[in-house]
Amino acid sequence: MDERIFQLDVPGACARIDAECDPPRLEPDGPATMTGNHWYAFMVGIGETVGPIELALCWPPAAHQVGGEYAGNHPFAEVLDRIIFLDHGDGHWQRLEHVERHEDVAHILVPPGPAGRRLAVGMPVTGADLDDLLAIARGGAHVEHIGTAPEGSPIHAISLGDAATARGSLVISAYQHFSEWAGIRMVAAMLRYLLGEDQEAEALRRRWRWIFYPCINADALYLGWQADPQADKGINLNRDWGPFVQPQTRAVRDHMLSTLASGPPLRHLLDLHMGWHSRDTCGAGLTVFEPGAAEAHLIDTQAAFARHLYDRADYTDFIWHHGGVDRPNFAGWATGTFHVPGQTLEVSRHRWRRRADNAWLPPSPELERRLGRAVVECLDTFHQDRKD
Repeated sequence: MDERIFQLDVPGACARIDAECDPPRLEPDGPATMTGNHWYAFMVGIGETVGPIELALCWPPAAHQVGGEYAGNHPFAEVLDRIIFLDHGDGHWQRLEHVERHEDVAHILVPPGPAGRRLAVGMPVTGADLDDLLAIARGGAHVEHIGTAPEGSPIHAISLGDAATARGSLVISAYQHFSEWAGIRMVAAMLRYLLGEDQEAEALRRRWRWIFYPCINADALYLGWQADPQADKGINLNRDWGPFVQPQTRAVRDHMLSTLASGPPLRHLLDLHMGWHSRDTCGAGLTVFEPGAAEAHLIDTQAAFARHLYDRADYTDFIWHHGGVDRPNFAGWATGTFHVPGQTLEVSRHRWRRRADNAWLPPSPELERRLGRAVVECLDTFHQDRKD
């Protein structure tokens, strides 16, 4: 097959290709291990094809994946038949059906189509997606450049709402880990909703000050896994909220402390991630600290908010009893510093729960956008009548 069909010069490309094999063999490009993630990123551009092309996507074996904090995680190859997507050149990811998986290899049939397409595991975002999000924010929110990642990528904060009337501040952050794509898509949906001209959006801006950190790991988003501190130096940004070794976490910490010092006070923090465990579990869930790991009323509030969201969103019903104020992640630091609930919200990579009938849904950008709006609505309704 003509290797020019495969394009590695598209933003976010992350692949190794052997076009001499029959069918052509593709693999994710990445380090030997991604400690703490147990999965790799894969994306490649696809040129014009007049007929369908058969490909073999080969995933790293389990021995190179499992380790670190989550040694019980299964090989990510288990769900390759559920999570291969094609962008037809219009930025809309569509899941490929009829993918056949044999152990660590997925056999794919890519339909014919024009140049400009992208094939990926998952629905990745790139720097262009963050730029689009910031353009949305500049349509009515305050956008600040609050710091710079080690390789020069900018770190931003976004705030909106009337501080004079707001009952409190709500903080939402995303993309601490390379290729956890859902958070940026969710934040973009939140901003579109909050910046609307309808009465509902205006009321949300009056009641709360909303603060977003849409991409903490900016180098990894703009420059790829080679610039990710976890892959490059073994530094997990979400374990740096205590030592604060990295400029990314220091920038967000300093901005939060200075911004919240003038009020209104913080009421809740959600840190958006993507989870993974096995084929039979979705990997999604909200963290609720283990008993004794924080003040009891804060743990109770975490659990109450999880139930509130689960009852109102197509997402999951799993509560992850994990973490505490002594754990150096963003949720633990925020809870211990501000004495309010901080939680990690994990989004599934491979299946979603529909609350109406408990059916499982395949992932899609639309489900991620809908969850973003649901999170805003649930933070609002949950905290409106609470005194804590």
